[in-house]
Amino acid sequence: MKGAARASLPFSTEAFEAKALKPNKQTNSRARKDVMDLTAQEKKDFTDGILALKATPSPFFKKNMLSYYDSLVRIHQLAVIQSRKQGWGIGHKCPSLLTFHRKLVLLLEEAICTVMDKQVAIPYWDWTNEASIPVVFNEDFM
Repeated sequence: MKGAARASLPFSTEAFEAKALKPNKQTNSRARKDVMDLTAQEKKDFTDGILALKATPSPFFKKNMLSYYDSLVRIHQLAVIQSRKQGWGIGHKCPSLLTFHRKLVLLLEEAICTVMDKQVAIPYWDWTNEASIPVVFNEDFM
């Protein structure tokens, strides 16, 4: 049962991080902001970063020809598939839900900083604030 207590995916994020993420020259002090509080430049940096990840080949799944962004989506998908097959896993329906997703957010944020060669923080969205809906679903963001 020792082996069953640890969920494992067919990859190691540590190995991927070592290959994929170049050390950023700037400090790692990024502050996440509510999407309502982003400046026009912060919105542009974030959306440009996502688009750059979509245009950058994956450092993780080279054979599949995925983009950098899509490879992070695939990592999440593999965790969900494992959870469904085994009835438990690391991504959903388990105690590691929050830490697993926090790690994915950090990988995404570091990837954006790497491709943009600047510090870019992922904003958060308080979807309970109705005033935020037009901000999020505006042409300059989504």
